[in-house]
Amino acid sequence: RNMDSAEKLGCGFVPKGLCCLKVQNDYTVQVAPTLEPAGAVNLEYLSTALQVRRCEGTEPLFSLDPIDSIMPTASNAEGSMQIKRFEPEWLAGTRVGEVMFQADYHLKELSMG
Repeated sequence: RNMDSAEKLGCGFVPKGLCCLKVQNDYTVQVAPTLEPAGAVNLEYLSTALQVRRCEGTEPLFSLDPIDSIMPTASNAEGSMQIKRFEPEWLAGTRVGEVMFQADYHLKELSMG
């Protein structure tokens, strides 16, 4: 996955493994290969998060929220008790949006026992 993202980001190398971000002496950031999993970054996720920040001026957000049963909405037509809320809405069709949904779901599952 990092190979496609590295190409889109204009990296000077083709990653064959893990990638990290490296701060240069002139305070610019460069993508570099790494062998350390703790310092690795998924370039696709980073790219999407930066795109949200640049275009929307905020960070990506996802929340699985309860639907108010008193005010049924079009999104509740299936009788669902929760609604997926992505900000910005276009995150709904991305891998980052899916990972954020899964993380939120599992954290809520853990907190409710």
